[in-house]
Amino acid sequence: CLAAAGHRGETLKFVPDRLKTPKMCRAAVDSNSYALYYVPEGLKTPELCMAAVKRNGLVLEAVPGELRTPQICRAALKAVDSADYKILPYIPYPDICLEGLKKFGMSFVDKFEIFASIAPEVMTGELALHGVGMDASCLSLVPVELRTEAVCLRAVSGDGILLHEVPEELRTERVCEAAVSSNYLALEYVPKHLKTDRLCGMALERDPLAIRFFNPEQLTPEVCNRALIRADDLRVLRYIPFEDIHMKALGFYCTNYEKTFDFLQHMNPAHVTPRVAREIFALEPELFYNLPDHAKNEEMCRRAVGHDGSYLQYVPEKWKTPELCMEAIRRSPYAIAHLPESMKSPDLYMSLVRENPQNLKGVPREARTPEMSREAFERTYGKDKTDFSVISALSDPALVLQVFREQDDPQKIHRLMSILHLNRRLVTEEVALEAVRKDAGVLYDIPSTAITPLVADTAVRGDPRMIQWVPRELRTADLCLYAEAAHPELRVYVPDEIAKGRNIYSFHRQVDAKLRQPLEYEQYKTLYSGGAVRVNNVWTSVAGEIDCCEVRYDRKTEKLKLRIVEPPREKKAQPKVAPRKPARGPKL
Repeated sequence: CLAAAGHRGETLKFVPDRLKTPKMCRAAVDSNSYALYYVPEGLKTPELCMAAVKRNGLVLEAVPGELRTPQICRAALKAVDSADYKILPYIPYPDICLEGLKKFGMSFVDKFEIFASIAPEVMTGELALHGVGMDASCLSLVPVELRTEAVCLRAVSGDGILLHEVPEELRTERVCEAAVSSNYLALEYVPKHLKTDRLCGMALERDPLAIRFFNPEQLTPEVCNRALIRADDLRVLRYIPFEDIHMKALGFYCTNYEKTFDFLQHMNPAHVTPRVAREIFALEPELFYNLPDHAKNEEMCRRAVGHDGSYLQYVPEKWKTPELCMEAIRRSPYAIAHLPESMKSPDLYMSLVRENPQNLKGVPREARTPEMSREAFERTYGKDKTDFSVISALSDPALVLQVFREQDDPQKIHRLMSILHLNRRLVTEEVALEAVRKDAGVLYDIPSTAITPLVADTAVRGDPRMIQWVPRELRTADLCLYAEAAHPELRVYVPDEIAKGRNIYSFHRQVDAKLRQPLEYEQYKTLYSGGAVRVNNVWTSVAGEIDCCEVRYDRKTEKLKLRIVEPPREKKAQPKVAPRKPARGPKL
């Protein structure tokens, strides 16, 4: 064991404690300083520990507390590299920890992390002062009782925002001034009685947004004007309560919609007065929706719905008079949904539809009766077969089906399906079938709930590319075969269960492999049903290339049978022979 420990010190771990001797432990430590971890406590002497830490300071962790003398700790600190700050938790002496901070502070390791490794019970004012000098955020690690004015002053001088870590009684004028000089955000944590005009002016010089932390009485027009002039953007507007300044900013800044929108976004809604709102509305009526209700008046609301009737939704309830509401509806049918509850009734809805069939669009869907739909339908499509303006607003699918049956132009079918995007519930199975019969390409526009096997089959027969829009559960083997026979690249839409199953689709793959050429869809169908088809230029390993053969599928043996046949001969056209003229007799 002695020889093994002397050769490789870490083997001391496997030596029983009863066999470990001082000589063996010293030999192991001389070989590998980490062997100190496996030395019994009773055999750890100051000399042995000193020898270990001189070789590797990090093994100070294995030194018993009573043996961690200043000499051993300094020797350990001297032996480690400038980045091995993890030794600090095991040093119980503040002065040596201070030496460690100075040593490790020169490395690239995070200073906060270095300072955090010092045990709290070792912390002193001198350590705290040095720590916040390394990194101001270390103030949060300093015990409250050690946060002296000197420590706090140095911390906030490095980063003023740390004023919130300074005890209230230490937030003196001197400390607060140093904090604000470093970071204007510190003004938020300055006691109210210390927010002097001088201190606030200092913060304002650093950033105009500092006015958000001013006392209300300090927000004078002069201060706000000064902040607005120094600002790079309009964020400072949120903290300015003066109407005259807002009007001034409106005049020089709001030259287009984007800038006016930006102005309104940065305004505090509580500071938007009726005068400011009127000016914004005059510049950009579209921003009516963004104005606070308390700044709107009856005249502004009337002009707003005159500009766009749908703005009725942004009109305060107290200004929704019957006259204003009817004016809004005349401008936009979508104003109907925002009528006061006291005005809403089936009779009103019906009268509005009779007045203008387009008003059906604004009637809530749950309130649209068949009579309303019929009235609007007859007054639009019923008079002009190209007027589809209320189709999506109808509540009766039978009327939609009537339209599809009366239209034959594929372009109009496509247009109708696009219109029905606004009301998918009108696309029933009957409507879907009628649509794909007229234009198979609209299958992608049909909701999956309306796609039946018949709809899918009709669409794919009309355009094989529509297989990609058929729900997977409706893709049959026959449908997949039809699509692939027309466009081979469509095989990517064939489900695996069909491609690997026993069906006509997998059968066609076998036929192609046997004949080394694709057939027509009808030929596959004939073969699969037991019929025979003629195929030209078939190559076989026995007979070579066959010019023409008859192919038949034997279901019992599941094999293809070929029979050589003569190709049909083309009949040669017989030359036409002109009939002989009768011989003329002698002239008499």
